[in-house]
Amino acid sequence: MAHAADDLDVSAIAIFTETGGTARLLSKYRPTPPIYALSPYEKVINRSMLLWGTYPILCSRFHDTDMLVNMAEEILEKQGYVRQSQVLGIVAGTRTRSGATNFMRLHMVGDRDTETVKAKKAKKKKR
Repeated sequence: MAHAADDLDVSAIAIFTETGGTARLLSKYRPTPPIYALSPYEKVINRSMLLWGTYPILCSRFHDTDMLVNMAEEILEKQGYVRQSQVLGIVAGTRTRSGATNFMRLHMVGDRDTETVKAKKAKKKKR
């Protein structure tokens, strides 16, 4: 994600983390956009405050990738870190196990509603 952020016009990087390991690894590469480490654990938030270019944010527990995208956009937009039509990089680990980062997505802020409608239409077609 650090290399993609430098090559593309990414405004911010949102990392969903349970241990802080992914934020620590990404911080090491010092990408240009700010890194927002979102975690449901206060201990991880406190540790993340020491990382270069990382701004930790306490959030509720996350379960699926669609929810991650919505939550990242909602939190960062509400707090004024990103605006409509900016590109947001999202990094997370899905339900395999803790410490397994396997999800990366570039998301344009404001496209959340459009994506939700497309997903619902795709589900209806499968039926």
